[in-house]
Amino acid sequence: MNSESDITVSAKYPGVSAREEFIRKARTIAGNFQLFARERWLLNPARNRLWLQTVSHKGLRLTTPLFHVGAFATNLSLAASPLYRWTLAAQLLFYTAALAGYALRHHRRRVPLFSVPYIVCLLATTTIVGFLRFATRRHHVTWDGAA
Repeated sequence: MNSESDITVSAKYPGVSAREEFIRKARTIAGNFQLFARERWLLNPARNRLWLQTVSHKGLRLTTPLFHVGAFATNLSLAASPLYRWTLAAQLLFYTAALAGYALRHHRRRVPLFSVPYIVCLLATTTIVGFLRFATRRHHVTWDGAA
């Protein structure tokens, strides 16, 4: 349980910056990759009774960038078909909206049409950074603590 002083301290300081949140999220995701590498039994449905929740919540989250790239490559390669031309256009529109969300990220009033695609792409980017931290062994397992 939090003490009264914890509540007072947290009320004094504003939330972390976007950069700090990005670093925190990348560190957390690197830890998820590390978890699956060390505890392979988590991916075994016979040994993990929460396998479906683990795979759907953690596993799919870690594969999001692959889905983005896969969908884009598929749409691009099949663009001769009218259906895939439309889905490619929709995907490009989504990424354009994400760029607009990035450009407007410091604006006082957020536009969900732009901010939601931006956040989705930002989270995919943190997954890539987290994976690179894990793969290059630059992920530290010690807790840095809050400033």
